Amino acid sequence: MRPATTGGQEGAHAGGRDSHVPGSAAPGSSAAREGDDRPDEDDLSLDRLLTAREIEILEMMAEGATNQEIADRLVIALSTVKSHVRNVLSKLGVRNRTQAVALFLRG
Repeated sequence: MRPATTGGQEGAHAGGRDSHVPGSAAPGSSAAREGDDRPDEDDLSLDRLLTAREIEILEMMAEGATNQEIADRLVIALSTVKSHVRNVLSKLGVRNRTQAVALFLRG
């Protein structure tokens, strides 16, 4: 079992994987403009897009954990996990868990 990610781990997360997200654009950059989905040269890392808890949830999703398994491991409510997953999907600009995990693993 992997140790819990703490909020003090800026720039890295418990998995040790480079958490760079290709195609993510900073607000105000050319790729962040509506209708422009071209990758921006100033790509952001997961550490800047997601909270430490959201990264932890994403790591568990990448391991194949269900929402209930994540809730049990983190000792949090299932509804809280669902909220975190929704936030991860929204922040990464993806439609489902599979796309989120693919982005995470590509990084």
